[in-house]
Amino acid sequence: MEFKMNDDNSTNSFIAEEPTYPNPNDALFGGMSSDTPYRIESSSYQSVKNNNDNVRNIIITIALLIIGVGTFFFLYNRTHKYDGTYELVGAESGGIEISLELLELYIGNPVECSIEVKGKKAYIDFDYGSKQDKGYVKFKVEGDKVTLTGDGESMSGTFYEDEEYFTISENGASLIFEKVD
Repeated sequence: MEFKMNDDNSTNSFIAEEPTYPNPNDALFGGMSSDTPYRIESSSYQSVKNNNDNVRNIIITIALLIIGVGTFFFLYNRTHKYDGTYELVGAESGGIEISLELLELYIGNPVECSIEVKGKKAYIDFDYGSKQDKGYVKFKVEGDKVTLTGDGESMSGTFYEDEEYFTISENGASLIFEKVD
């Protein structure tokens, strides 16, 4: 109940207003009556965007993109560091190096062998006279040790990264493979 004073500041009368009850539409439409037109706006984004936020989002996006691309190239280069074709150029036994020509004279047949490395696998094409071996093997380099594994067999040797060649050793003899591309 509310008391109101007359214009001449006398208090001889009062006006009682009826109490107001909450309108059920207030909960749904935020205090608007059903005759008031309304517009529903999403509260999930700001209606007025701040340019600083846009610049910050662009910088963050570019930074994440650079990190992603850098990580991809780092892992790609690490996996594909040894990619290329390696050809047999000679052999070594007991500290004595033998050229491919001398090896062919010793065997009595021409010898052609290439190993094409792509990531963690390699394709071997070995042709020495009447015998040919071709196929895929796993190629692994750890430090200076190189390992070729396939069909339950494994061959290992040493990788000389500075000179871009590796050797495969077995029974005290080593075949020397040099990178050609």
